[in-house]
Amino acid sequence: ENLYETIKSVKSATTYRYSEETTLDVDNDPFDYSSSSDEEEGHHDNNSESEEEVDEEESKSEKDKRHLANYSLDFMQEVVDYADEKDKNGKRRRSWKTVRHRYKSVPNQSYVSRFRTYLQQHGTKRQKTNDIDEIVFKKFLQALEQALLLHDVDLQRWVLKAVKEVHLEAFHPSHGWVNNFKVRHHVVSRRITNVVTCHEIENPDEILKTENDYRENFFKSSSHYRPSQIFNTDQVGVERQLYSNRTLTMEGGKKVF
Repeated sequence: ENLYETIKSVKSATTYRYSEETTLDVDNDPFDYSSSSDEEEGHHDNNSESEEEVDEEESKSEKDKRHLANYSLDFMQEVVDYADEKDKNGKRRRSWKTVRHRYKSVPNQSYVSRFRTYLQQHGTKRQKTNDIDEIVFKKFLQALEQALLLHDVDLQRWVLKAVKEVHLEAFHPSHGWVNNFKVRHHVVSRRITNVVTCHEIENPDEILKTENDYRENFFKSSSHYRPSQIFNTDQVGVERQLYSNRTLTMEGGKKVF
């Protein structure tokens, strides 16, 4: 009844009064999570330490990868053959200590198994990209000797063929790679200063035979057409080879073919 009367009086009242009281009580608050927060902070510190350890392991792994990339395939094959050589009973003839004594640049035994993996994969990714670079640059020098017109698309086309040779089909010759390739090998795009119409005749006898065969086939085929249906190549806007006023060449050359 007292509660009912109290609620009824509050509901029917027109004004209210209230007072505030500030105390310095420091009793334990049942909703205080400071202790659990400390535990969480401690747990977070432990996680931080574990993350730092993981980072150290990852950095060490990356360092090992960079170190492995410095070995050539021939060196890897030599180490693996030396370590895996067996005696008459089929047992390995040499211990890791013997292998380590001969190849001091190999830091630990795990590198031998890594060498086997890289040999099965035909080398590391860095070695494969270096091989692609060498193949493309070799083709570039050969094209320069033949006075062929060269552009960025030719470099990309050679890369697509080279990736199949080195078994790195996932590699894509982007414009950034092409620009870096030209910077590494001092390749620039320049205006052509000397036009070469016939650079070299390798097989003159074969060319003469091809000419005679063409004339013979032409006279046989032309008999089925009227003269008005036959056009000379200089009467149409079709060229056997397209010419450009610019080409890729080595930096510093005086003449550009």
